[in-house]
Amino acid sequence: MQSLYPLIDAAAGWGLVLVCVALLALRYLQVRYWRTALVMRAAPGPLTCLTVGGAALAAFAVLARAVASEPVPAWLSALDAWGLTRNPGGPDAALAAVAAFTHLGDSLTVTGVAGIVGAVLLWRRQWAGLCWWALASLGNGLLVRWCKQVFGRYRPDAPYLEVHGFSFPSGHAMSSMVVYGLLVIVLWGWARDPALPAHSRAGRALRAAAFGVAGLTLAIGLSRVWLQVHYASDVLAGWMLGIAWLAVLCLLARPARGG
Repeated sequence: MQSLYPLIDAAAGWGLVLVCVALLALRYLQVRYWRTALVMRAAPGPLTCLTVGGAALAAFAVLARAVASEPVPAWLSALDAWGLTRNPGGPDAALAAVAAFTHLGDSLTVTGVAGIVGAVLLWRRQWAGLCWWALASLGNGLLVRWCKQVFGRYRPDAPYLEVHGFSFPSGHAMSSMVVYGLLVIVLWGWARDPALPAHSRAGRALRAAAFGVAGLTLAIGLSRVWLQVHYASDVLAGWMLGIAWLAVLCLLARPARGG
């Protein structure tokens, strides 16, 4: 996978433009054929999407400006220094377990999860959902690669793992927030399926799975700081940019009018 990164990085900007055009085209189709538009039962409303997405984007902008500043603001230095002083230490087995756990946010793992969800949507013949999911996942990957090239921030010295590429924002944090976050919304929507009996075992299992995946998303980001392969600000920026992208996707997933 890493052998493809130079090619992906070179095409990330234009690829992201094409993904955005495709998302706008999908939105147009939802306006044109609103009775068959993609509806996500668990997606937040437009006002919530705009408020949360706007706040997350503003927070990312603050972090990005601070990272690009020279000299670096004192508060950013303090934040990143705090993260780097959280020395893992402890038994080798615990360190190995966290190092294995953090791979749940790797591009290969996240792509595999996206592929499985896409296969389920294909099997359920949810064509609009499949297109939306594919564009969401592809856009996430291109956006994080493009941002890394723009900011070009070097990683901290990582004593526990061999890592490559730039540091800001954290790809693990953003990709897990987007892909696993979308999975949470999909699972919660399936749990609210009218076809399921109220308080059914399947519904409870789906809701429990959604909570578990949400916790997994946060834990992956924290593991990157704990292993000292990212600054704390990298992970925060990845989460914020991921939330902003999620908000856009939730807006596009709702029908233009009607139900």
